[in-house]
Amino acid sequence: MLGLSIILDTELQKRGWRRSMLAAESGVSEPTLSRIMNDVAYIPELKTMAALSKALELPLRRLLEACGFDLDTTTPLDDSQRVHLLMTAVPELYTFLVPLAQLSPDDRQSVITFAEMLAQKHFKT
Repeated sequence: MLGLSIILDTELQKRGWRRSMLAAESGVSEPTLSRIMNDVAYIPELKTMAALSKALELPLRRLLEACGFDLDTTTPLDDSQRVHLLMTAVPELYTFLVPLAQLSPDDRQSVITFAEMLAQKHFKT
């Protein structure tokens, strides 16, 4: 995403770092960093953004918003939108989310709400 690329480029310049230094500090591979900074359509996984956030001492929220996620939306998301966002952010949850789609609407809402609470608690900035 262009916004994320700009933030990373700015932070590298402020610190006098090369991508290799950010890779070493964050544990994110140089090819992944290159893709983030050069492919405007690429949205990295949540764990990648969390590692960059920690290495650069930036709020994760700022990086997520740079990728186009509206974290302060007042329009409630429907179940399919929530599932899509979770699958995009954390692809390994696919095996969890497929059975989730087969639950009743009430059970699905309960599981989604619980997962959102855990995510907010874990990634609170």
